[in-house]
Amino acid sequence: YAEMRKHKGVTVEQARETIHDVSYFGTMLVHNDMVDGMVSGARHTTAHTVRPAFEIIRTLPDVSTVSSIFFMCLAQEVLAYG
Repeated sequence: YAEMRKHKGVTVEQARETIHDVSYFGTMLVHNDMVDGMVSGARHTTAHTVRPAFEIIRTLPDVSTVSSIFFMCLAQEVLAYG
C-alpha cells in the first residue's frame, strides 16, 4: 500500500496503520489475487467501504462509472438492491 500511495505522500508508517483497517486489508487481498472477492458494508458507511477500492484497485482509464449491490439476508428471503 505504501508503494501504491507514495505519490500521495503516504509514508510506510501511515500505510501500516491504514492496512489495519478491514476495508483496506480486504481490498489489498482482492488486488493481490489472494481472494476472489470480499463482503463489506454491514458495519461501515458506503464511502468507507468503496474508498479503498478507488485507491487500490481503481477503474480503467476509460471507465467513469462504477456500481455496487446491496444484499439483505433475511430469515425468509434475500433482497438485492443495486
